[in-house]
Amino acid sequence: MATNDCGDVPSHILVQKQMQDLLLAQQATVQRLQEATTINETTVSREQYESLLKELEMEKISHAQTRVKLNDTTDKLEFALGEVEVLTKQLERERTQFEKSFGLLKNKTLKESSKKVEFETKYSAAEAQCAKQGDVLKSRDEDIKELSLKLKLQKQEYDRQVRELNVQQQQDLYIAKMMQAENKGRFKGKVGLKKL
Repeated sequence: MATNDCGDVPSHILVQKQMQDLLLAQQATVQRLQEATTINETTVSREQYESLLKELEMEKISHAQTRVKLNDTTDKLEFALGEVEVLTKQLERERTQFEKSFGLLKNKTLKESSKKVEFETKYSAAEAQCAKQGDVLKSRDEDIKELSLKLKLQKQEYDRQVRELNVQQQQDLYIAKMMQAENKGRFKGKVGLKKL
C-alpha cells in the first residue's frame, strides 16, 4: 500500500482528507457568498466581489493542485499495487517451489530414515548373531580346553603306565634270567651227580 511522504498514513486516506478539506473550503466560500448576498441582496461591493472572486480563484488553484496531487498519488498507488501483485505472484511461485522442494526433501528424509532403521535392525540382528556365535565359540573353546586337559592327563597316565610296564617287564626279564640261571645251575648239578 502506498504511503505519503509525511509518515505511515496510506495515500488514499490522505487524498480523501484533502478532498474533504477542499469541499469544506468551497462550502465555506459559498456560505460567505450567500451571507454576503443576504446582507445586501441588491448590491455587492466591488471589494467584496473581487475578494470573493480572488478567493474562488485560489480555491480553483488549490483544487487543481489537489487534483494533480490526487492523480500523482493515484498513479503511485496503481504502480505500488502493480508491484504488490507482481511480488505476490513471485512469492506464490517461490512458495510453490519451496513446498515442492520441501516435499521432495521430506520424502527423501523419510526414505533415508527407513533405510537407517532397516540397517540398524540388520546390524542389531547381525550383532546378536555374532554374540550368539561368540558364545558358541567360547563354549567350544572351553570344551576344547577341557578335552585338552583330559587328553594331557590321559597321556600322563599312559606314560606312567608305560613306565610301570617297562619296569615290570625289566623286572620280569631279570627274574626270568635269574630263574634260568638258577635252573641251569641245578641242571648242571643234577647232570654231574648222574655221571658219578
